[in-house]
Amino acid sequence: ARLGTPALRGCLDRQRPLAERRAAFKRETGAGPAIVSAVNFFGVPKARLAQGILYSEAEQMLMDLGEVIGDARIILTPDRLPQFFLSAGSPALEAQVTTTGWEALYEMSWKNLAEAASDAAPDSEVLVLSARGSATRSQDVLAHIFGEFDFGDRHDLLRHAITETGRAVLARLQETQMPDAATRIEIYTSFASTFDLFEIAERLGIDKTTNALLEQRFQEDLIAIRGLPGVEVI
Repeated sequence: ARLGTPALRGCLDRQRPLAERRAAFKRETGAGPAIVSAVNFFGVPKARLAQGILYSEAEQMLMDLGEVIGDARIILTPDRLPQFFLSAGSPALEAQVTTTGWEALYEMSWKNLAEAASDAAPDSEVLVLSARGSATRSQDVLAHIFGEFDFGDRHDLLRHAITETGRAVLARLQETQMPDAATRIEIYTSFASTFDLFEIAERLGIDKTTNALLEQRFQEDLIAIRGLPGVEVI
């Protein structure tokens, strides 16, 4: 079963007894394994941007989730903040970012979210998928989520994450050989489909220097997340 944000929030309403919330979750998901796909589960990340906080209620929401579903695999997909903000497709969020100082943006930490997930649900596996890892290690990603079996096209996620030129390069390579891990990373690095510096500056007011600082902070976050107990990074 697949469960989205509105139904999930209904199952976590603390005004209802725990037994009732658990029963509601089982009704929504059925007897088999459930995939909770909740992009907006933590809410829109704009209420406390000025304080350097992405999701102020994340830990409480994760604790509520843990009470209802028990053991789970929690998958987080952090991204560089400019890419994350623009991908949200929210003009209100973009406007909020333009009035937020670079210091506050620099303080926003994906490590804090991963740590909150680990602390709130200590019996659950926390998997952090970086954009590059999702694209270049699709077999590992899908195996973690769905188990071990042959997924056919091992480059499908990479193909969707790169530009048209990158897809043409990948197709040409596949005609003669199966691209290895290093080649997949090189293709992704060269042809990743991302927002460019001009659009980041135009829509978010983030200049080249600030963007470089946020990139540095993101890489530091990934390193720190790898050191968290019970958390795996791809």
